[in-house]
Amino acid sequence: MVRLARGGEGHLSDTVDALRAGVIDEAKAHLIMETLEPTAIPVAFDVQDQVLPRAGSRTLSQLRADLQAALIAVDPRDAACRHASAAAERRLCRPRVLPDGMASLYAVLPATDAVAIDLALNDAARAAATRGDARTIDQLRADAFVDALTCAGNGQVGPSPTRPGPAVHVTVPIGVLAGDDAVAATLTGYGAIAPAQARRIAADPTSTWRRLLTDPATGQVLDYGQTRYRPPKELAEIIRLRDGACVMPTCNAAAGSCDLDHTVPYASGGATSAANLGALCRHHHLLKTHGGWRLEQPEPGTFDWTTPVRRAARTGGTPPPHESDPDPPPF
Repeated sequence: MVRLARGGEGHLSDTVDALRAGVIDEAKAHLIMETLEPTAIPVAFDVQDQVLPRAGSRTLSQLRADLQAALIAVDPRDAACRHASAAAERRLCRPRVLPDGMASLYAVLPATDAVAIDLALNDAARAAATRGDARTIDQLRADAFVDALTCAGNGQVGPSPTRPGPAVHVTVPIGVLAGDDAVAATLTGYGAIAPAQARRIAADPTSTWRRLLTDPATGQVLDYGQTRYRPPKELAEIIRLRDGACVMPTCNAAAGSCDLDHTVPYASGGATSAANLGALCRHHHLLKTHGGWRLEQPEPGTFDWTTPVRRAARTGGTPPPHESDPDPPPF
């Protein structure tokens, strides 16, 4: 609304006038504004003049294509510069949790790369379909995508027995492997998954599947009990997988990018063990070390914080007791 209002008083007023007159709808007006607002005013004027006369009869996707073509035609040099800047922001986002043990991935890529990937997946899917594969084209495309990134090397849709996939970490209560369906397993980087799904991962010969067994009584990951200043790779991995993120209650930094902090400092006799290590991002590691914040780990993976003004919070376990202060101020 603010963008439309600002445009109506500025160089894109013709677009707002067209919306007011009912020539275009609000979605098209927003698209024109979002596309042209970052561009130089003369370029925006010329592009608006090109696309607006027939915008009312175009679909949203057609109008988007018209805008891109007009931007290139009006100022090719600027279009090339903007593409180079946008390409520098290419990225693949982390998996987004969907219901029923599913997830979505979202990639922002140069158009040529995105189209090339799309065509490659189409070719692999249709090749499998011509061999009589009963899966749908969507299923074949999805399986080809997974195969290309995790088990590539055989040129076929589906898992490859010739090349192991990446490590898949699943934290599993011991009873799950024996058929207990009453508790959920945890897939690192995703969250809770059904026990049957965890068992399928365990049975997949193409995955470097690594189970992290938990004590059925406490739910804690079983640690190695090794002692030295820098945790061994195996122990460090256990800690990061257990914590998942920085153990400061207000922080979501992924544990993989965090320091492994000794809750009781090593110089003060703190052990290098699962019971005395925790994932802390560099900012909160420094806050704990130099900022007057106190951290305790009463059980492995349970962290009690006390701020410099004596407010308390806990991560990784049940709420801490407050015998002298039953209703402490919020953290």
